[in-house]
Amino acid sequence: MAKDMMKAIFEAEEECKAREAQANAQAAQDAENANAEAKKLVDDAKAQAQAEALQLFEELKKEGAKELEQSMKTAKDRCAVISKTAEKNRSKVIEAVVEKLTS
Repeated sequence: MAKDMMKAIFEAEEECKAREAQANAQAAQDAENANAEAKKLVDDAKAQAQAEALQLFEELKKEGAKELEQSMKTAKDRCAVISKTAEKNRSKVIEAVVEKLTS
């Protein structure tokens, strides 16, 4: 009977060791899977952030181009007004200079 008890104890210890090894292997596999999943989530988040940043950049670039176009149009319009005014007053200026030089 003592032999049977010793055998049962030995078998129980062996079963515990096997379960511990299996639990350790499962824990290592779970940790590896968790790390891989975390890396994928981080990579996905980086890719999404980069895509959103690129989209925002493109939108800002379009808005900047529109603002630049509007500013150029405004400047062109102002130059046209100045040129028109200068052309309109040209003869008066020339006459005034000629009168100053001849008087």
